[in-house]
Amino acid sequence: MVRAQQVVLEETLGRAWLEANVKRGSLHPACERWRVCERFHKSGGRLRVPTELELAHSLMEVMADNLSLVQCSAGDIKSFSVGALANYGDAQVLRRLKKVLHHDTQFGDALLELSCASWHLLNKHEVMATEREGKPDLHIVIPGWSVPVFADSKRVSARTDNVIEGVIEKANRQLRNSGVCEESQTGLGIVYIDVTLRLGVLDRERGDDVPVVVQEVTDLILRRLYRHNRSVSAVVLLWRERATGTDGKIPPLVSLLLLWRCLVIRHRRPHIALPANDARVRVQGTVGLRVDTTR
Repeated sequence: MVRAQQVVLEETLGRAWLEANVKRGSLHPACERWRVCERFHKSGGRLRVPTELELAHSLMEVMADNLSLVQCSAGDIKSFSVGALANYGDAQVLRRLKKVLHHDTQFGDALLELSCASWHLLNKHEVMATEREGKPDLHIVIPGWSVPVFADSKRVSARTDNVIEGVIEKANRQLRNSGVCEESQTGLGIVYIDVTLRLGVLDRERGDDVPVVVQEVTDLILRRLYRHNRSVSAVVLLWRERATGTDGKIPPLVSLLLLWRCLVIRHRRPHIALPANDARVRVQGTVGLRVDTTR
């Protein structure tokens, strides 16, 4: 299972490129992920608790993102084997993806886009990736909806409020350029905003309540979705949580969960309102891992 994760990275970024960069100690996120898999593989899948639990949590993040690469390349999910990214978009899209996947700070941006696209594909929605200046990245057709969805995805790392406001304003311009406006009403406008870099992966609390730190971001977004940015039908706020449990035995068998959670924040007066069933744009999911702690 762990080796399969390394192969996904090798086939996506190029084995020669990845091996060379791992060898020279590159801090590119793909290289860091390859090293996580290698450490886990060398341990035989067995970890010391609690000192090595962070390694297992890191492996789950690799698995979650690799699933998106497999799905968007029309690969085999059961065997975790990647297909061809040519299945995801045209030549322009592939050139953009190749460029950003090899860029150390843009790698995560590409994975977020692929994660959103993958979720829609798994839910039998038609997804077309686009590469047009000043327009959103994804065109999504959801069965039963009268108009398509134009979607863009953004990661937010800075803690300043101005950054989130700028992200929404830029997305609003891109959506308006695609015809999400009062005059043409060609589709719905969705902005997926991932705040995991800003907040970190949160420890899971009981129940499905929205964490306080996420609610603070939600309040900020709501202020930008009242009179302004009306091409944005809704913002889908994304964050990750993790949970750990044991079977109570000695040594324990540890169960880990990584949850991809979301909150749909509707514009109060959009050009085109999101349908009532917003579950069809809720990108979310769970990855689980059981770890043997015997040595």
